Amino acid sequence: MDARSDAQQAHRLDGKVVAVTGAAQGLGETVAERTAALGARLALLDLDAERCAAVAERLRAGGAEAEAIACDVADEASVRDAAERTRAALGPCDALVNNAGVISWTPLEELDVAEWERVMRINATGVFLATKHFGRQMIEQRRGSVVNVSSVAGSAPEPRAGSYSASKAAVIMLAQQVAVEWGPYGVRGNTVSPGMMQTPMAERFLSVPEALKRRKEMVASRRIGRPEEVADVIAFLAGDASSYVNGQNIEVDGGMMSMLIELLPRPGVPAAAPA
Repeated sequence: MDARSDAQQAHRLDGKVVAVTGAAQGLGETVAERTAALGARLALLDLDAERCAAVAERLRAGGAEAEAIACDVADEASVRDAAERTRAALGPCDALVNNAGVISWTPLEELDVAEWERVMRINATGVFLATKHFGRQMIEQRRGSVVNVSSVAGSAPEPRAGSYSASKAAVIMLAQQVAVEWGPYGVRGNTVSPGMMQTPMAERFLSVPEALKRRKEMVASRRIGRPEEVADVIAFLAGDASSYVNGQNIEVDGGMMSMLIELLPRPGVPAAAPA
């Protein structure tokens, strides 16, 4: 086998059991499609059992092995059951993609405790629970990859969405905790932080032409990202091609987080290239 073939094979997920939370739509569905195309055997977890089953059926029709499992990531019994069902149907988990999440647009001074706890329970505690129960299977087999989906809002505050930003910051630290505690067992923990993406969650912003134009101007690449571009990075982290990547947070944002100085008013300095 030549070097090129070796490199291509390293990016494959043939036979690996990959569990994806929030797999019924948006980025989670795209991750399921991408990893299935790379040969993964999939456990698709979502609270929307009907929609999740439809995704699994479509993937099976394309030749993939996929199991739909109804799961509430905020409930430990539900997550424990999902992990056990995954092992029974597919075998021990090789990679977990913690994708399920919600957002709440509420200013801090108006944010009540119940709403704060709802967001944290799903976005942060849900990641912990899935990591705990699927991670035990990885520890037993002394190999595995945990990939958390955070957001650029986990590194920079999202105005009027403080519970979301706080929860996504926790997700980044949880992956680093996995790296440090489970690295000796051959288990890696990493985070992908998407920037602006064309997903149902972002539809309210991208459907307004002027808002879309201004958003593109704030991205170094001058465009909004596609879920497939984020899913490719997640698939990379799930597999053996990233075997020495551990404890990292990879921002997949088209360079948006590098744009601060470029966006400052600077009289006498040539303007950036138009979008």
